[in-house]
Amino acid sequence: AVLAVAVLWWVAGRSANAAPMAESADVLFMLNALASVGAIEVGYALKRMITARVMSRDTEEAAFGQVRALGIASVAVMEASALTAGVAAFLTGNALNLAFVLPFLAFAALFFPSGARVASLMRR
Repeated sequence: AVLAVAVLWWVAGRSANAAPMAESADVLFMLNALASVGAIEVGYALKRMITARVMSRDTEEAAFGQVRALGIASVAVMEASALTAGVAAFLTGNALNLAFVLPFLAFAALFFPSGARVASLMRR
């Protein structure tokens, strides 16, 4: 993910002079911010659903199935926001759009449940 951000940063810097939507940079930045906030809300709601559903499952296999299904969905929503940031940076030449990749990295690192976390939720 860090390598992808570095590549997008380089591409955005190279395309700054010939950016096809440079005149709409402010609008795309705001749309990118809105998409990022929406993705954070949806991702966090799915994370809370994971916690609630894992605690209601009887077996660890069922709990891990819920984690996989909802976890993949929550990371996919956040990754779509990061991809939108990369596209906006490329189209506008404004590398500041890539700052919206950070919530995805933080979300994936902090909220995605590990096997130990699922096991501790099952014991409650």
